[in-house]
Amino acid sequence: MPTKAKDTTADNGPIVPAEEDYSMVTSAPDEWEFETVAEESGIKVVFENVGDVFVGQYIGVEHIEPENGKDEPFDLLTFRGRDQRLYSVNTSYKLSRAMEKVTAGDWVRITYVKAIATGRAEPLKDYRVEVKK
Repeated sequence: MPTKAKDTTADNGPIVPAEEDYSMVTSAPDEWEFETVAEESGIKVVFENVGDVFVGQYIGVEHIEPENGKDEPFDLLTFRGRDQRLYSVNTSYKLSRAMEKVTAGDWVRITYVKAIATGRAEPLKDYRVEVKK
């Protein structure tokens, strides 16, 4: 990230080092501790094929209000995987109802069980939601 600074010695301005040291803005002393107050967005889980399964520790529902003013607000179910990464699953009526019975911290297995024809272009995805005992 260091870049060459302008040499201002000819016009009697301040002496600027040839390379700037950005370590003061990119690192902290080893004894400092940090607490995460916001995390990156989760990896989107997409159930494409009947039989697809996702297992994760339930965090909660994240309500999204699109800032463009055109798209409708929506909810995402958020999880932490066994790999400690964040994941998100789009809600559906069935998933929303099932997750009402799940407590944050519970380990959940979601299985795409079948596609139900509705007369629309896209079939309704039916899921089984299980909680670790």
